[in-house]
Amino acid sequence: MANFVDEAAVDFVRRSFATEDGVLASIKGTCRSRDLPSITPEAGRFIQLMLRSIETERVLEIGTCLGYSGVWIARALPSSGTLETIEVDSERADEAREWFEKADVDDRVEVHTGKARAVLPTLPTNYYDAVFIDADKESMTEYLDFATRLTAHGGLVFADNVFWQGTTFTEGREIDGTAEVRAFVQEALDQSNLDATILPLGDGLLVGRVG
Repeated sequence: MANFVDEAAVDFVRRSFATEDGVLASIKGTCRSRDLPSITPEAGRFIQLMLRSIETERVLEIGTCLGYSGVWIARALPSSGTLETIEVDSERADEAREWFEKADVDDRVEVHTGKARAVLPTLPTNYYDAVFIDADKESMTEYLDFATRLTAHGGLVFADNVFWQGTTFTEGREIDGTAEVRAFVQEALDQSNLDATILPLGDGLLVGRVG
């Protein structure tokens, strides 16, 4: 992954404000050893603080993987809160459930197993306080459309990997998924009910307010 911020600055943030406990570090290590994606600690910490700032009760995550980002999110919720997270791979979904239990947040997490395109139409509109998109890039614009419909007025939408290793904004450079991520960014700009920006956290983190 390309680095967009000075490595010493990133290391400082991770050591001081975005520290991982044993569970988060173990999930991250497992993802790294199996070449599975996960957000950066500083992105997880930022999302966590944003969710706490709006006193979030209900969050939807599109793309669970092994539950790394889900732990950051679930820990931002009150005991009455709920994180619903969607994972297409049943084995990964089961692993994530185990990690949620080890992180002691399983009582507020529900894992939906299946394709997001099949699960999303079954969920209530204007219901969630926030939606986090971190799944296949081919369907990102579709996920954004769902996110703005499912999120209540004033809620937040997050999306990871919007720099897509720098190819989103580098003319003449493309990898698999670049065209789709560029289309997602344009869709975020065009959405009349989404006030958004992109932060140079990890591989680019979009954050927007639905209104």
